[in-house]
Amino acid sequence: MTDLRQNLSTGYLDLANNDLQKVTGIEAIGQDITRSIRIMKREWFRDLTLGIDYEREIFVKGISLAQIESRFREAISNVPGVTRLINFRLEKNSETRTLTLEIDSVETELGSFPYSTGLGV
Repeated sequence: MTDLRQNLSTGYLDLANNDLQKVTGIEAIGQDITRSIRIMKREWFRDLTLGIDYEREIFVKGISLAQIESRFREAISNVPGVTRLINFRLEKNSETRTLTLEIDSVETELGSFPYSTGLGV
């Protein structure tokens, strides 16, 4: 698996040395996980099914953390190459309006790696 490297803080392509950078293997899968949970469904014109429907599935009054966790788990499990998620945790901080996602081990066809990210909601 090969992809163009993104700056995961900004979402923009990484143009180190004024050139496109490539990412492969487990690093590419990790980048795809980040992209799959940060992009809003219908945002990317080339694939309107990509991402999470934050409007209808996350930013809904009364939705439980278990329902949100289920949707994130599904989005990550659908990333090509991901085979299993071990110790998936999603924590909500209402004061800072953030979600913190931690996975002890993302099992893939190429090996495993820990994954952690924060999401502003």
